[in-house]
Amino acid sequence: MSEKYLIGEGGWNAFVQQIQFYVSRGYTEYHLVKYPEHKQDKYLKIDQKLIEKYNANLNKDKAYYNKKENYCNFKFLRHGDAAIILKSKGNLRKNIVLDDVFQSVENEKIAVQIGEKVTLVIGYDEMKVTVFLDKKTYREVRATCLEYMDRQKYQKATDTFNQLNALPSWGGIVEQKIKMKKYLVKHLEQSLSAQKVKSLAYKMIISTKRTAVKVF
Repeated sequence: MSEKYLIGEGGWNAFVQQIQFYVSRGYTEYHLVKYPEHKQDKYLKIDQKLIEKYNANLNKDKAYYNKKENYCNFKFLRHGDAAIILKSKGNLRKNIVLDDVFQSVENEKIAVQIGEKVTLVIGYDEMKVTVFLDKKTYREVRATCLEYMDRQKYQKATDTFNQLNALPSWGGIVEQKIKMKKYLVKHLEQSLSAQKVKSLAYKMIISTKRTAVKVF
C-alpha cells in the first residue's frame, strides 16, 4: 500500500489527531465503521477490502492529480475496531461505487468514543477544525462536579474538573473547560464566601498546551 492507515502506538489520541488533520485539509465527508469483535482475525482483510473499494491508498502525487482533475480522494484510518473513511469534495471516478452513507462534518461532527465514559467529536469551531467533548460527556462531568459541590466535597469536585486535563488540549476542549469553570464558579458563589470561591477557582486548572503525538 502507498499510505499507512493503521493507528498503533499513538492510540486514540493519534486516531483523533489524524482525523482532524485530514478534515482540516479538505476531507470533510466521512463514513464510520465499527468492526465486529468476533472477526478480529479478519480485520486486516476488511481493511484491504475497504481501501480497494475506495482507492484510499493513493500516494501524494496521484492524490494531487485527482484533485487537479476535480476528482475526489479518499483516506482510510483504523484504530482497534473503529475505522473511518474520509472523502474530499470532487467528482467520483467511474470505478468507485459510493454505496455507503457519508456524512458532512459541516452538518454532523465526527464522534470518536474514548473508553466507556468519554466521547470526543471533531468538527468546526467557526472556520477552524478542532476537537470537543460531546454534549453528553460535557454535561456528565459538569453534573458530577456540581453534585460534589452540593455535598461540600470540594476537593473531589476540583479533582473531577482537573481530570479533563488528561485529554489533549484542543482549542474546542479548552473553550469548553473555560465555559465549565465559569459555570461552576457561579454556582459556588451562591453559597460560599468570595474568598472561598476564589480559593476553589484557583484549584480548577485549565491546561492549554497540547503536544502532538506521532501517528505513523
